[in-house]
Amino acid sequence: MTAILQLLIAENRKRSPDPGQQVFTSSGTFTVPALATTVSVVCVGGGGGGGGHGSTGGGGGGELSYVNAISVTPGASISVTIGAGGAGGSGAGSAGATTSFASSCTANGGAGGSYGSTAAGATGGTGTGGNGGTGAASGGGGGGAGGYSDAGGAGGTVGTNGSAGAGGGGGGGAGRMNSTPENPGAGGGGVGLVVTGSSGAGGTGKGAGVGGSGGATGQVPGANSSPGGNGGLYGAGGGGAHGGYYVNGGNGAAGGCRVIWGTGRTYPSASADV
Repeated sequence: MTAILQLLIAENRKRSPDPGQQVFTSSGTFTVPALATTVSVVCVGGGGGGGGHGSTGGGGGGELSYVNAISVTPGASISVTIGAGGAGGSGAGSAGATTSFASSCTANGGAGGSYGSTAAGATGGTGTGGNGGTGAASGGGGGGAGGYSDAGGAGGTVGTNGSAGAGGGGGGGAGRMNSTPENPGAGGGGVGLVVTGSSGAGGTGKGAGVGGSGGATGQVPGANSSPGGNGGLYGAGGGGAHGGYYVNGGNGAAGGCRVIWGTGRTYPSASADV
């Protein structure tokens, strides 16, 4: 009986793909491995760019979306599109772009920062991006990227800290400080393409948002005439510039995509990180 069981186990292994993964940081094509009939995918949209002089709100964070057990055919080619981060503007910042794995998994990009309004973090996926900090004559902080089970942190307004991300999301960047030197808004924290890791803390003082789930921390801006801080990979919003200087807001971070396959590997469990 033992020999028969061993033969059955060996035969089953021949019919199952070895565990594997592929990470995309630029657009390309995924070729389905031999024996794989399902894959699980996480996508992060691009972060919005911060506003520049006269339009100084921080950009919104990109959303995170994951889908498990997507049916695929071995050997098939599947298009993967990585959403670019929004550019920090001399006026309003531009929005981050959408990341997608064909039509099976999509994650929207965050809005660009603009004068006197809040740049919305992207919605519709598993984890909503954090809002950019409102800016008028001052630079708002960039929003954090969305997490695996909750939202990214919001960017701070003038003189306020960013808020922490939740569910593995990135923290929001701090807004411009009302003191000397009067820094522009800081970049938000990104989110990693693996599940393991804590949520990102919000930026304090003039600090940037911390990345969640192993994502990158945003950029701390220089003083006064420097651009706003750039958002951290993946998917964080850029900080807004100081309103009294003719400089651009910080750039939003690009999105990313990770595809995994193998028996029992699903998001957001720790099996996805193996």
